[in-house]
Amino acid sequence: MLGRMNPPGGPPGYPPGYPPPPGPPGDFGGGYGAPPMFGPPTFGGGGYPAQGPSGPTDQLATISLVCGIVSLPASCCCGIFALPASIGAVVCGIVALGKINKSQGTIGGRGLAIAGIVCGSVGALLGIARVILQIGAFAWGMSGAGPGGTGWPFK
Repeated sequence: MLGRMNPPGGPPGYPPGYPPPPGPPGDFGGGYGAPPMFGPPTFGGGGYPAQGPSGPTDQLATISLVCGIVSLPASCCCGIFALPASIGAVVCGIVALGKINKSQGTIGGRGLAIAGIVCGSVGALLGIARVILQIGAFAWGMSGAGPGGTGWPFK
């Protein structure tokens, strides 16, 4: 090793300014010791405050949601026959919301009632739209304008 200088404080044979090679497996951080171990979990101290129990869920709110969900596919398949389920969902949802608001938090199910009202309203709109399209298609076919007819625009 003639002509090679060992830098002061560094390992022999390495140019100055380079860090020493990493240690053996399991050596975390090059001499800093093992990583800190975590103790048992601590509870409390952060996050949102705990919500108190809202009480039992109103049955009308649940019925409203079920009727609203049933009215959505029924309005696409059955048209006007889905209107009773849609109307039931909206009426039950409105009645349930009134009961929930009067209870001042002792009865739960507000979200169910709102979802039932929304699903029932959408189901009713889809059912009415389907009936209008069916009447229009029937009128168009009866006017002779349909396929095989002689009416406008197929003259």
